[in-house]
Formats: sequence, C-alpha cells, structure tokens
Amino acid sequence: MAKLQAHPAAEAYRLMDADELAALAADIEEYGQRDPIILARVNGAKTETIADGRNRYAACEQLGLAPKLETIEFKNDDEVRAFVKSRAERRNITKGQMAMGIALLYSDPGTRGKKTNAEVVRSLNNLGKRRSADARVSQARAILAHSHDLALAVRDGTEKFDEAYETARAAKVQRQTAEAKLWELREAAPDLADLVDE
Repeated sequence: MAKLQAHPAAEAYRLMDADELAALAADIEEYGQRDPIILARVNGAKTETIADGRNRYAACEQLGLAPKLETIEFKNDDEVRAFVKSRAERRNITKGQMAMGIALLYSDPGTRGKKTNAEVVRSLNNLGKRRSADARVSQARAILAHSHDLALAVRDGTEKFDEAYETARAAKVQRQTAEAKLWELREAAPDLADLVDE
C-alpha cells in the first residue's frame, strides 16, 4: 500500500511530538487502534488523503501495523475543512492553537470565515465568549499574515500565541511608521524618496 498523504486542511493542527507519538504507539500496541483514520475522497476523486488521524497513522507505521481506515466522500475541500474543524474539539490544544487552526483553515476573514468563527464559538465552551473568540481568531490571522512560519510555530506549541501576536503587531506598526515617513519624504523631496524606493 502506498503511503497516505494528509489533506492540506489536516495540517491546520499540530502533529504529536516524539514522546506523545511513542505513547500513542504503545497504547495502540497494547489495546489496538480504537478510532479509524478518516480518509477524504473529494468530489469522487480516485485518490484519498488523511482528513483525521495523522498521528494514529504515524503510530501504526511505527508499529508496522495495517491501520484501520474509513473513507468519507466530500463534495469539496470546504466540506473537508469543516470536518477537520469539527474534529478539533477532541484535541488537547490551547485556545491560541485552536484559534490558529481556524486561521489556517480559513485565512480569509470573509463570510465563510465569520460563519466558521460563530460555529466554533458555539461548539467550544473553552474558547469563552464570542467576542473574545472572534478577537482571538483575528489575532491568529494577523500572525499568519505576518509570517506563515510563526503561525506554524504557534500551531505546534513552540511559540506562545500572545508573544507571536505581539511580534506581528510590532512589525505592522513598524511598517506603517516606515510607510508614513516615506510618504512625508515623498511630499518634501520626491527625488530623494525615489532613491529610497530604489
């Protein structure tokens, strides 16, 4: 059997670290794989990708066991994203990691993203009040807009959410200040501003 790949939506949430994965593998070895790995088949495609269960899949690979698989048919990638988001409730992650997962799934704060925020707030009591949850997702999107790598570090728990947000916010203020100074220079000395642009 060819190695299964993860659906891009599944990567919104972190993989286990080596110790966590070893513990999961030991549990599967002793008690068996209780939950199947969910494969996504999108719009009748021939290929299937992992929508949920990347850690279980890696643990089964470590053990040399054939994993239990279940395939779900999805109409499109939006349905896969919604499925992955719904499974996030079972994960042992912080509020910041949850918000970052939503930002990675729905980076555009358009209608779909706002609807998703409302669904998440209703379903996850641990995210608190709607306003604070919406703000947290907006902050996660700001981190993602600043640096995809920083967003992934928050997702993986190697960077604290609040520190990453402060980094992104400070960089935005610095950019805005530099743009304002360049605008003033352009008004006062256009030739010199052109040299700065170059």
